[in-house]
Amino acid sequence: MSQLPPSKRSAAAKHQASGKKDEALVHRICSELFKTQRLSDATFAEAGASLGETGLIEVIGIIGYYTLIGNTLNVFQVAIPEGVSPPFPE
Repeated sequence: MSQLPPSKRSAAAKHQASGKKDEALVHRICSELFKTQRLSDATFAEAGASLGETGLIEVIGIIGYYTLIGNTLNVFQVAIPEGVSPPFPE
């Protein structure tokens, strides 16, 4: 962390200290978004306070990207490699 410029050090330290809390928040964002296609005001406010606007935009973008890939693989019925067990039940 000491190689980071001073302006980035406090943000990096905050992220390291709150790692598990941030992970739980991202899980809640994903779950809520998939269930309702929206975020509640409370989750949106907590995400903004914890992740910042840019962080929340990045999380939503990543969720959308992985959803796009998953849907594409499913629609075109892309098979898993031969000899590999499916990681999830169909």
